Amino acid sequence: MQRTTDTIQKLHTWSYLCAICAIILSFGFWTWVVTQWYVSASAGTQGGIAALRDTQMQGQSHPMPVTASLLTQESDSSNQQQPSPGHTSAPVAPSEEVPAVVSEEETELQEWGLTSVYTLSIPKIGVRTSVFQPARTYWDRMEWNLLEEQMQVGLSYGAVAYPHSVQPGRRGTAIIAGHSSPPDARAQQSAYGQLFRKLPALEEGDTISILRGENFVDYTVESIAVVSANATGILEQQSRQSVLKLITCYPIGTTKERWVVTAVQANAG
Repeated sequence: MQRTTDTIQKLHTWSYLCAICAIILSFGFWTWVVTQWYVSASAGTQGGIAALRDTQMQGQSHPMPVTASLLTQESDSSNQQQPSPGHTSAPVAPSEEVPAVVSEEETELQEWGLTSVYTLSIPKIGVRTSVFQPARTYWDRMEWNLLEEQMQVGLSYGAVAYPHSVQPGRRGTAIIAGHSSPPDARAQQSAYGQLFRKLPALEEGDTISILRGENFVDYTVESIAVVSANATGILEQQSRQSVLKLITCYPIGTTKERWVVTAVQANAG
């Protein structure tokens, strides 16, 4: 009886051992299966990534030029920003204005201290022109050669008031010069080389106007005279009344003498 019991216990022990071995073997088998699956899946994923990278690299073997890519981006952006029908987009802020390029004329006038001060109008002889006034530098220093050069520069762009001239409408004399004929090659190329050619056609009682800003000052011709080129007295100032003097070379085509038109402000108070 005892032998039978021992035999049964041994069978139970072997059964337990077999069951444990079976469990261990089963766990090892499934662990191997899962590991193989994971390795295979990882390899496939990496292969796909590699393939995708290769495809991208192949697509970039001839990259788009920078300018072309920017144009494409701008085009796409403009398409996205277009408002739908009936939609009012917000106003676009204006860009800053580009400073205007200074012309050679403006540069030369600035270098010589010449400023446009008003407009001279003589209806009878069809004259309407800007009047430039030089800075007083050469006049005050009595540098007459430089003053003459300064005046000649201004005469290429219109009429020129002497530096010591008063402003129109004020007591004193505004003295304005203009070419009657071109004295040199530069004046021949200028549109103002014969600006005062018809000045001798003026008579007493004719009207001369000066426009300064939005205000007109009218003058009435009072006298006409022909003087020597050396008669500097025509440049003298006075303080009794508002006077305008127009000066040009005479006879026309020479610089021998000066034709001087003197006008007094009309209806001056």
